[in-house]
Amino acid sequence: MFGKLCKLEMRYVTRNFLPIWGVVLVLAALNGVAFSLDLDGNTAFGLLLTALVGVLIAMAVLCLVLVVQRFYEGLLKNEGYLMFTLPVKTGALILSKGLAALVVMVVSGIVGVLAFVLVAGRVLDWSVLSEAVTYLFQESGATAGDLALIVVATVLLALTVVAFQIQMIYLAQAIGHMANSHRVGMSVLAYLGISVAPSTLWNLANSVVDVANEIVLEIDTLAEAIPLIAGAELVSAALYLAGTVLFFFLTRYILDTRLNLE
Repeated sequence: MFGKLCKLEMRYVTRNFLPIWGVVLVLAALNGVAFSLDLDGNTAFGLLLTALVGVLIAMAVLCLVLVVQRFYEGLLKNEGYLMFTLPVKTGALILSKGLAALVVMVVSGIVGVLAFVLVAGRVLDWSVLSEAVTYLFQESGATAGDLALIVVATVLLALTVVAFQIQMIYLAQAIGHMANSHRVGMSVLAYLGISVAPSTLWNLANSVVDVANEIVLEIDTLAEAIPLIAGAELVSAALYLAGTVLFFFLTRYILDTRLNLE
């Protein structure tokens, strides 16, 4: 049943986001062609670039709207009467929506990176960049394994930060919905109150990174520094993951014991 829930959520969100992802990539490709043809001073290019920036902003806003709307409409309003009658636990309902939101945000981020590559890729000298990276690793003694380690650690940190933010929004909505009136306003206040947690986690993560940086400054080669940097990122990711799990269980508890459907 959980798999079916995830499938339904993904079908809904992809149906809404596939068009905007396509528009972003098409506009980015057109901007890239304009760059390569030295049309950057042309009025048409200015319009294309403005359109691309506008669609990218719209995509970011829609990601936020998706996180709020799918949880609010699906679990806290009339649709919740149906969802909570399904033979599945409350945690699965929350998790299916959270995973769908995470996937959409990750794919949107990838689309944003691809858009940058399509625009700037035609003017960047990739061979020079590749040679510079190769030279850096050869001189430092770092290996492909070191590069893979830092990439994996960075990706895990990014994923846990996004998941933490999604679950914090869910918890704020659950808290706000316990009120008998002004639930949206209460949700906003709850979010502002809970946002103290990211500041605390951010300070802890920065402390870990600062300690790692102090050690790195005393190391002579990049190859020796990479494991420390990756380790600091993994510790930070673990902190955000712990916060995500805590918020998940608090949200589940509220929906199980204090649910107040409209």
